[in-house]
Amino acid sequence: MRKSVNKKYQFGIFAKIFASNYQSFDIKESSFELHNDCTNVIQFIDILSISALKKGLIWDGFIITVDGKDKQPISGIDKSQSQNLLDALLKNQDTFIKKLIKQTTEKANHAILEAKAIFNDNQYLRLGKTLDKASEYINKYQELLPALQTFHIKKHCVNLFDYEDIVLILSNTEAYIKQKNQFYIKQQQQAFKSFFDTIESNPLTSKQRLACIIDEQSNLVLAGAGTGKTSTIIGKAGYLMANNNANESEILLLAFGNKAAKEMQDRIVKKLNNTQLKASTFHAIGKHIIAQVEGRQPNLSDLAEDDKLRQKFIDSKINTLLKNKAFSKNIQQYAVKFYHPYKSQFSFKTVKEYNQYLQNNDIRTLKGDRVKSFEECEIANFLYSQRVEYQYEKKYEVDTRTIEYSAYKPDF
Repeated sequence: MRKSVNKKYQFGIFAKIFASNYQSFDIKESSFELHNDCTNVIQFIDILSISALKKGLIWDGFIITVDGKDKQPISGIDKSQSQNLLDALLKNQDTFIKKLIKQTTEKANHAILEAKAIFNDNQYLRLGKTLDKASEYINKYQELLPALQTFHIKKHCVNLFDYEDIVLILSNTEAYIKQKNQFYIKQQQQAFKSFFDTIESNPLTSKQRLACIIDEQSNLVLAGAGTGKTSTIIGKAGYLMANNNANESEILLLAFGNKAAKEMQDRIVKKLNNTQLKASTFHAIGKHIIAQVEGRQPNLSDLAEDDKLRQKFIDSKINTLLKNKAFSKNIQQYAVKFYHPYKSQFSFKTVKEYNQYLQNNDIRTLKGDRVKSFEECEIANFLYSQRVEYQYEKKYEVDTRTIEYSAYKPDF
């Protein structure tokens, strides 16, 4: 296409006196410039529309609407030049916009292809790792952003490529990654609904399913006692293997105690039907690593394997620390509020299951009484901490025994 020749257009003599603040204007390759003591440059990329010529008795004019909906009247144009000026203005803008659209579209299509490789739809995007991979991409295509956000590209190119994706990647990469991950999570929740519904006796909760699917470099899950942490771990391991994100040799399951590790191992076999995946304690894996490195088993302290000796050692240390008033206050608060793993009675299917749970946890008060519920323990500990003397389940003063019932024992 033949390049337009820049030409200076003049305002009419009377217009310069009565109608305009400018003396002349130029049409450049990418802009329209109005001149006086200073120059007002209007970029073609910012012009939304140019009205038809408004003819007057002495001079002509038209209105330019720029991005942001500002309207700029251009009046006082010499009648002998007005139509030529408007035609040249429209032609140069059209030439510039077509060239911009062609260049932007070509580069944007390359950007989309590269983006699909970085922001894979078929996996969870780890934030830190993905941001690192995207940094070079953003530097390469950052100059696209201003053009993509203009009216003309929005109007002409929105259907030619994933316009909104590129804009969000270049303007707020972290938000784009989170958006992609939200879509991926929803897709995985649907695809593995049956798995999450049946992996345990009760379907996994929405929070447990999130913990299974979210795959950041480090994942912190906060949960109270009895809220289903082991179920979540089993679900996570099973999901990773079912989704082909990991195999048995790439998964390490650890627990603090032998009992918890054994329970985890039993449930792996039962729920996942897998004998290759192993659960271990920190103690056992530590011994294994040392043995592999040094070629022999390590010598361990007696405290590591003698429960009674270890308990005696801990008790002696706590008794020493209790002499400190601040520590004593903290340990008392812990014993009152957090010592027993509270679990609501409504989360059990039967009374028998609930009673068995209470029995297994041996719920005792600060005074040493064994009580029958968490609520009674809380009441007793409050009374004890306030130095209110009480008796727990003392036989009632009146003998109420019958053939069917034993003696009445009020709680407090």
